Amino acid sequence: MKLLISFFILLLVCTVVEAKDINAPPPLSGEPAAERAKALGFNPYFQTKQRIKALQLTGHPTDKIDLRIIGGTWSYYPKNYQTTFIKRCFDACNNKTSKNLIQAQKLNESTKHRIIGLSIETRPDFIDKVEIKRLRNLGVTKVELGVQTIYDNILKMNLRGHKIKDTIKATKLLKNTGFKVSYQVMPNLLGSTPKKDIEMMKTIFSDEKFKPDLIKIYPCALVKEAPLYELYKKGKYNPYSLKILIKILCEIKKDIPYYTRIERIIRDIPSPRIIKGPVKISNLREVVKKEMKEKNWECKCIRCREIKAKYDPKEKIYLFRNDYNASG
Repeated sequence: MKLLISFFILLLVCTVVEAKDINAPPPLSGEPAAERAKALGFNPYFQTKQRIKALQLTGHPTDKIDLRIIGGTWSYYPKNYQTTFIKRCFDACNNKTSKNLIQAQKLNESTKHRIIGLSIETRPDFIDKVEIKRLRNLGVTKVELGVQTIYDNILKMNLRGHKIKDTIKATKLLKNTGFKVSYQVMPNLLGSTPKKDIEMMKTIFSDEKFKPDLIKIYPCALVKEAPLYELYKKGKYNPYSLKILIKILCEIKKDIPYYTRIERIIRDIPSPRIIKGPVKISNLREVVKKEMKEKNWECKCIRCREIKAKYDPKEKIYLFRNDYNASG
């Protein structure tokens, strides 16, 4: 069984929301993973140890670890810090301190807690051939790209600092070198509309320049620390209503292709920190699923097609191959 372990690194780099204190980045404070990391001084070794112990105590097998390192633009951090951080995660899984990362990786091949997947978050414009080689040496298997939107004017308006050409280039480079590619997209950004958000998702899965393996849909959350809050107070920005957001998400989910997994539909930001908007609802995915069922719509993403508790011995289960063009 694969298990997901989340980690937060020490700093936060974000062009939309500015962190005032590196020990408690405003955009992430209050999220469970952030609070765990903060309590442990952002120490990768102790975070890993604690998560393994917590998962074991709740009855989960921990022989296969899907390790996620999150908390900002990974590629921005000092190279030595990156290497040390990942090595200490391996050391914790190995229950032994190795001399270097290569030794730790080798030892992990036969240890009790094997890291079978390792993902990081970064910006599309940080991905080039040199960075890809570094990520491969670090043992990274999946890269989450902070795409947010595919419209340059909206990217510029929200101070993202990258362009859509960067996303296209990064996607192709990563796919051609064997990485899993995950997109983080954000409906309800400043300058967007429900129609644009739906069109964006249709383009992402119809245009072969994109087509990610996985996707996270994070509707924009309005928090006081964001410059967006000042625009909201001036009447220049307004979050969607719950009804509109649910409609958008239903339209998106019904057209998701078989090869993609929707990893998340909402962030872990505690609802008291969100000033206004539909993302104050913590079970948004469940609400969307119920709405789709009433419309007789079905999401075909990998996660929604998992057997789980729906297994029927009489059902005919078969393997099929789904070919599609991407990043040609």
